[in-house]
Amino acid sequence: MATRRPSDRSDPKVDEVATRLQSHAREKWPQHGDVEVRRRGGFVYVSVCSGEEGPEPLCRLRNLAAQGEDLWEFSYYSHASEKYEPSLLPSGEPWGTLVECFDCAALTHVSDGPDDFAEYVRMKRAAESLERQCLSSTPPEDSSPFQKET
Repeated sequence: MATRRPSDRSDPKVDEVATRLQSHAREKWPQHGDVEVRRRGGFVYVSVCSGEEGPEPLCRLRNLAAQGEDLWEFSYYSHASEKYEPSLLPSGEPWGTLVECFDCAALTHVSDGPDDFAEYVRMKRAAESLERQCLSSTPPEDSSPFQKET
């Protein structure tokens, strides 16, 4: 079932996007659970809700087309940086249809992961936390794998 945040309850554009994405997700991405769509400013934020986990951000979209057209600018949510990053779709373009944008984000979030999406999210968050810890620590000076010439 498509969900939206209370602040979006009277926004027909959010209703339309949520309905379209939920229908597509049920067919192609059943492991994602419910799709949550919210609007803030000129952007539409897409998250998935599966299991006991809260909303899991997938992407941020901005409608670029005239009324009635389906052209969206795509930004992927990076858990490593915890922000939305302008991204390219498989077509090589930073924009595409609503479904192309959702599929790209969904594929990135679930590729090579376990069938249980909630378990995948937990594993991915743990790996990203470890990655941040490793990147923030400074190696000792004498840890170079190369011999120093004397």
